[in-house]
Amino acid sequence: LNWYKSAVLGPYKAGRNTYLLALLYTFNLNDPAWNFASPITSYHNIGGIFGAWFADILFTIFGITAWLLPPATSGIVWLCYTRAVQLGDLYLKQIAIKISSLLLILVSGSAISSLHFHRFDLILPAKTGGVIGDLASSFPLLFIGNFGSTTLFLMLLLKGASLFVNLSWLTIIENIGAIILQELSRIRRVS
Repeated sequence: LNWYKSAVLGPYKAGRNTYLLALLYTFNLNDPAWNFASPITSYHNIGGIFGAWFADILFTIFGITAWLLPPATSGIVWLCYTRAVQLGDLYLKQIAIKISSLLLILVSGSAISSLHFHRFDLILPAKTGGVIGDLASSFPLLFIGNFGSTTLFLMLLLKGASLFVNLSWLTIIENIGAIILQELSRIRRVS
């Protein structure tokens, strides 16, 4: 059954992600969509009307962090399908943690983009951080400044990423320490 799921869902997810990323890649501000009305009936977006609206809405809400949505939702879909047999509380908690951590990544990534990456402001419908990034970064910016806001949102981004991929920073630090100790003992033996 697992082979069947990977054989069927793997190409589907790859195709869907490629399509959604292509919609974001071919975004054009001049396409008639949510932020721009025009009598033009031709679309620059490869997805036509749907693609123009999809990209416009995602870039307006999340800014450049909209690029994270297709691969991240694939991770959540994969979790749902691979653990579909387990319908207990633990399974629902895992899904809730993945969705919450994805939202944490999107909000904090949008806020960091809004604070620092102004290069893309002219080619996106909202600013680089989108509406979410502007709203999330404005309040901490007033009270703890640019450096404090960046530190706060970077901490939240790393926490969301570690929850999303089930990564323990302590395990990484312990592994780095073990490698350093192994190398030091190897250097002592050689000299």
